[in-house]
Amino acid sequence: MSKRPLPNKWSKKEILGHLCDSAINNIHRFINIQYEEQPLVIQSYNQDQWVKLQNYQERPLDEICNLFIALNKQIINILSNIPKEKLSYVCDIGNNQLKTVEWLIKDYLKHMEHHINNQILMKNYA
Repeated sequence: MSKRPLPNKWSKKEILGHLCDSAINNIHRFINIQYEEQPLVIQSYNQDQWVKLQNYQERPLDEICNLFIALNKQIINILSNIPKEKLSYVCDIGNNQLKTVEWLIKDYLKHMEHHINNQILMKNYA
């Protein structure tokens, strides 16, 4: 889990940490989009710096797994309580691309599935 395929590529632990960072950022988005003025402008974040500064590479795997589980349980709670009418609220994801809350939720899941299925679970990654 700690082996990097290349010096400038994340290990599987760092990818899982990146998914934790994604969850942190998306919790903020899923909450704010429900009450902020529309379209909510989605702020990007420096993914490499977040992974580096949180030092996922040197942290115990079980600690990262527990964080991932806790954050995604929180996301499930938030998403379970979004009223249906708010799923059509709009956000600006950059370059004036307007997307709905429903799209943002599906994109979050797609992003997580990509990293888990195509990197973390792949035997030939790293």
